Amino acid sequence: MTATTSTSRYCVAAMDPSVAADVRATLVAPDYDHPAYVEIAGDPAPCRVCLGRFEPGQESRILFTYDPFRVVEPELPLPGPIFIHEDECTPYAPSDGFPESLTHGPLTFNAYADDRRLVAAPRTAVEDRDAVEHTIALLLADPEIRYIHVRSTRAGCFLCQVERAQGA
Repeated sequence: MTATTSTSRYCVAAMDPSVAADVRATLVAPDYDHPAYVEIAGDPAPCRVCLGRFEPGQESRILFTYDPFRVVEPELPLPGPIFIHEDECTPYAPSDGFPESLTHGPLTFNAYADDRRLVAAPRTAVEDRDAVEHTIALLLADPEIRYIHVRSTRAGCFLCQVERAQGA
């Protein structure tokens, strides 16, 4: 899933909805055969499919192990815990740019070249959309950078991937 902004010329890739559908159907983590767990949300962490935040105490979510490198660098796994809605949700829309829902807490941006090589030291932007846009533009200005992983600074978990838009 990708979303492109015309001003920033980047795409935001949320989790593939077919991966989430498999986890919902089997309650097993992709690639690892670890069990997935259903719980009532205890905090407003984001769903990795719709990138919207959970309503604590009201929404059910699934916690499981996920490797954000599984598509781009499958030989170099780096799995960690993530959440998705227990019930199917609307995947992140292609035209929404960087998700506003992710700008309400500190974010860490890890910029990678091929072979999962960390090119830029982690950069953090705290609750400021302008800082997010500036950080993404600065990182993608380096032609060596292939993609950026956006992570929660507090929890360290993967949120989404940012990459150059086609033709950018």
